Amino acid sequence: MTSSEKQTFLKEARKEAFNRYLQTIDLSLSSQNLEQVLLDNTNIIVKSLSNKKPKKVYLLVEATFKRPSKNEELPLKTLLSTKPIIVLNSTPSKIHHLIQNEFHSAITKEIDDVVLRGSGFSLQCIDTFTLAIARYQPLGGSSFIQLPPFIANKKAIINIKNEDNKCFMWSVLAKLYPADKNAERVSKYEQYADELQFGEIKFPVKIDDIPIFESLNDVSVNVYAHDEKN
Repeated sequence: MTSSEKQTFLKEARKEAFNRYLQTIDLSLSSQNLEQVLLDNTNIIVKSLSNKKPKKVYLLVEATFKRPSKNEELPLKTLLSTKPIIVLNSTPSKIHHLIQNEFHSAITKEIDDVVLRGSGFSLQCIDTFTLAIARYQPLGGSSFIQLPPFIANKKAIINIKNEDNKCFMWSVLAKLYPADKNAERVSKYEQYADELQFGEIKFPVKIDDIPIFESLNDVSVNVYAHDEKN
């Protein structure tokens, strides 16, 4: 593949990758130091993420790596993307924490992965640095929702008929303290409501709070979602 073909391929890969996002923001490259680049772009990152809507954030880096050979240095240009970083209720202080910690470590890991698996490759330069934002709709427990018939007919799920926003709590109690009959009734578990620790977790419980709940109660929770289209 010629140098021109490589550039065309990389451009198309970048275009295809960027089509998945709602918004992309090219960050200014004032330095080749990733930490400094994030610091210099703090204001635009904070402005881009400062709203209450949940979102997934990716860092995309076009970078050039080199591997010394006997004849010449063979460059490798590639597009790196971090795993999604979930941002909820993004206040400026929380965003500053993300920039200083998660953002930097996430993109550093991607670069280190290339170096480690590349048999001698080392980072030559960062060509572009982009912030990509995608929509995120987290699952959350709420009040009673009727099960779809094909699930209800299996008679394999206890669907608690609660009228509050503590569906998660009642469901866990139904597992820990199974009722002999009428297992869907909240009254079967009210006596055990104080047995669970929630700390500062608010109801309805969010997916991101479940690991905290697991630690507080020394339990393991699995969450499954129903996709109406599939």
